[in-house]
Amino acid sequence: MQKTIQYWTDGAQRAQEIMEALIEKEKFPEALFFGHLVLEKILKALVTSITKEHAPHSHNLSKLALLAKRELSEDDALFLEKATEFNLEGRYPEDVERLRKEYTKDFAIDTQKRIHKLYQLWLQEIQQ
Repeated sequence: MQKTIQYWTDGAQRAQEIMEALIEKEKFPEALFFGHLVLEKILKALVTSITKEHAPHSHNLSKLALLAKRELSEDDALFLEKATEFNLEGRYPEDVERLRKEYTKDFAIDTQKRIHKLYQLWLQEIQQ
């Protein structure tokens, strides 16, 4: 399972780098789409690490956190629900246009910081 865990952690790191590059280019909806991938991939690594089984084919971050046996604060649980929406919202042209107006630079940077914090926390848990 170590190869699978490494696959997911490497993917999370790549997604984080892409998210950061997209924020620098002020492509905020696209950056947040990749932010969702950061969380999804690190959670899948955590699920695999804990259960010793492959993570499910799911994009639902709350479900993955539950499978990873994470006890989330109410605030973090709400954040994962919102971050799951980034996965869906970033896929369709009519949504991307709307999101370009809604997702400001400040919102994207604040969200990036939160994603990075959870990523680091869960990566450390995997590496212990």
